[in-house]
Amino acid sequence: MSGYTQGPWGEPTAMPPGGPAGQYGQAGGPAPQPPKNLQLAITLMYVGAGLGLLGMILGFAMTDELKEQVAEDNPSLSADQIDSAVSVGLTIAVFVGLLGIGLWIWMAIMNGQGKSWARVTGTVFGCFNVVGTLINLAVPGRVAGAGIAVSIASGGLAVIIMILMYQRDSSEYYRVMSTPQWMSSPYAPGPGPGPGPGAGGPWGSPPQY
Repeated sequence: MSGYTQGPWGEPTAMPPGGPAGQYGQAGGPAPQPPKNLQLAITLMYVGAGLGLLGMILGFAMTDELKEQVAEDNPSLSADQIDSAVSVGLTIAVFVGLLGIGLWIWMAIMNGQGKSWARVTGTVFGCFNVVGTLINLAVPGRVAGAGIAVSIASGGLAVIIMILMYQRDSSEYYRVMSTPQWMSSPYAPGPGPGPGPGAGGPWGSPPQY
């Protein structure tokens, strides 16, 4: 009988449009997944979080160098004042670093879910990152030693991530995930089972006319 399958008691049951559920594009099928370009961007966001943690560790490892730099720039300060200044600076650096790590992870999760606002927010953060890197390079002594390498790597990641988020397949994924109509896209599940022409009664029996 076309359009019907057998129920648990042998009675005919209306088949969902397009075939049995549970296949890709059907209700119960696999959830939409980000395209490869966006998956790479998300991976790089987690790498950016790791770089933020590395920058914090380097800051503590370079405490002596920081004290020497503060003493050179402010010869009138006493040893206690220099220690206090460096401690305050490291405390601020830890706060900013943890905030940055949290933002990287947050953006990775939200962009992975295809949130259009997350792409815009990530672009703004990425631009700030690039500007900060340029400032670090332009101002001598602003960032010392290995911190320059971390800053350059972070800024480079931001550029690559922004490019990947605006690739054609990534843009299509954001568009699809921002609208309730998924049927026209390969990323989204198709229509699930539901009543239609010729659908069975409450027990799967053929319709009565």
